[in-house]
Amino acid sequence: MGKGIVKLGEGQWATKDGKLLAAKETNGRFKNAEFTVTRGTDATYTDKDGLIKRVSAPRNRNTTSSNTLDLFVLAGQSNAMGWLGDASSYPPQEPNLLDSSIKLNYEQIGTSSKSDGWQTLGPQQRRNYGEIFGPEVTFSRLLKRGGYNPAIFKYTQGSTSLADDWRAPGQSGHYDTMVTKFNAAVLDLQNQGYTVNIAGFIWIQGEQDATDATDAGNYQSNLNAIISDFRTNVASNSTLEFVLGVDEGNPASNINTIVTAQTNIANGDANIVRSSMVGLEKADSTHLTPAGIIDHGKRIYDSMFDLASAEPRIDFTDNTDGHLLLEPESTNLLPYSEDFSDSSWVKNGFGNALSPVVTLDTDISPDGTQNASRIEMDCTSTSSSDYSAIYQQLALDGGSEYTISFYVKSNTSYNQDLLFFSNSSFSTQITATSEWQRVESTFTSNSTNPRNFGLLAKGNVQQDVDILIWGAQLEELSYATSYIPTNGGQVTRDGETCRDAGEAADFNSEEGVLYAEIAALANDGTYRIFGISDGTQSNEVNLYYRVDDNIITAKLRAGGSSVIFENFNITATNFSKVAFRYKSGESNVFIDGVKQKASDYTTTSMPVGLNSLQFREGNSSSGFFYGKCKAIRVYKEALSDSELTTLTS
Repeated sequence: MGKGIVKLGEGQWATKDGKLLAAKETNGRFKNAEFTVTRGTDATYTDKDGLIKRVSAPRNRNTTSSNTLDLFVLAGQSNAMGWLGDASSYPPQEPNLLDSSIKLNYEQIGTSSKSDGWQTLGPQQRRNYGEIFGPEVTFSRLLKRGGYNPAIFKYTQGSTSLADDWRAPGQSGHYDTMVTKFNAAVLDLQNQGYTVNIAGFIWIQGEQDATDATDAGNYQSNLNAIISDFRTNVASNSTLEFVLGVDEGNPASNINTIVTAQTNIANGDANIVRSSMVGLEKADSTHLTPAGIIDHGKRIYDSMFDLASAEPRIDFTDNTDGHLLLEPESTNLLPYSEDFSDSSWVKNGFGNALSPVVTLDTDISPDGTQNASRIEMDCTSTSSSDYSAIYQQLALDGGSEYTISFYVKSNTSYNQDLLFFSNSSFSTQITATSEWQRVESTFTSNSTNPRNFGLLAKGNVQQDVDILIWGAQLEELSYATSYIPTNGGQVTRDGETCRDAGEAADFNSEEGVLYAEIAALANDGTYRIFGISDGTQSNEVNLYYRVDDNIITAKLRAGGSSVIFENFNITATNFSKVAFRYKSGESNVFIDGVKQKASDYTTTSMPVGLNSLQFREGNSSSGFFYGKCKAIRVYKEALSDSELTTLTS
């Protein structure tokens, strides 16, 4: 059916160098089309053998010793400094107080505003202003949550040009001085007993060069010289990753020349990326507000993790063909997900019940190792007032939906009945059988005060309970996501993206079919989009789950205008086969073998320049597809009604 196909899945999964490989066929010959999957942290999935396994984060980082520091340089002009980042708006620390474990060495060039060597992350002095903060706060916190052990060397000053102030290596400018001070800072860390891993360089600068046409014209070669020198003579790493940025909205007359120069450098090096500042909240014509600075740090982090692919997750939960699993960011709020002997797990008997007895490493857990815990709970009677509970006490936000989950199994030859403990109240009843299963309960937080969250045996449900448990998780979502292991603190799994497969020759803008077998993770009130586009949101063929429950939308945009936009009913969390045929006067949608429109759409407007297939909308930084995909195909010609009925049945 159809000449020229890009297809993924259908029980055939392959990866190479972290890329997810799709197959593209033209005239009977197949080649690879690569999807780039990004995710800054480790994640888990269910393999073919039914075991929970872990895939690693995409890049080298310190995972072996707390004495190894991942050192990042942040340098440039005022937006690297955080010129108007009034410390009264310093972002609140998270419950695990990450800032105290992050090192910072900063200097505002040519002033007395600098740290006395290394300090912990926090507000910094700005001369004649007061305390400020920059994008390093959000950036380094995200690094810490992602498993890094970050240290930030920050060297900045406003209104400095690369041509006249920073200058090329060896010309006695700010760059040379920075290198001298950076090397001294590294030596200081080494003398403190640390091993230093120079992990990345963030360069936010260029507005001053944009005020002079000659400086702007030389910007690309000047910046390339700094990148080359730092990689070769400082980091001794020819592939050290750089993030480049400048305020695209700065009023300087040559700002577009600077943006183009940074873009050219990034396009020519797989380990350099440009981070946009478009849309960040500003306090004036170029400086960011504190809110804009906080968002800027996240953008820098996201950009750095666009530099390398994460290992994609092909999950086999409840099916034998496997599906691509893409999930949003989520944090396991329980600091010990497997060590139930830790004191953070309260063991208590209420009424006449006895406290639970925990025995570690009793049996094989769902990850295939002997690390499942036995929990024995004795209520001593059949009274509803007697209950034995194991739980953690946490203060939640008092209004959001949360989901708690455990892997449970009976430790006897009989089923074991027990309850979730949520908001310090009895919650969903569950039954542990002779097989491992993941049980979950979703609830709405009802207080900002500490509440109990865990499992309990209740006398009037079952007097004596003997179970195995593993993999406890509490997350601020309306559903349970894949298991996030913790061992001493809360851990965040980053959201994933999957994008940029194919090229212009693989797609036909005049006609074709977008087909997928997909399921949503939940009806969670978000947009989850996939499709083909010209790399923007002007020309695209998309299917997506809407904010409304159990709705899928077909959208075709041509020249910036939506020419097809229609919703269809679907059971979003079940796998469905959906095909969107696009062709002048013959467009239609097929779902699970049924043609959705009795008469084809009459529109004659079709998109132009389609060149990529991705699980998001065009170049949008939102609307990423979070869900499960068993298969996806793009045909270069419009298939017939009978062919599409067969394809989607």
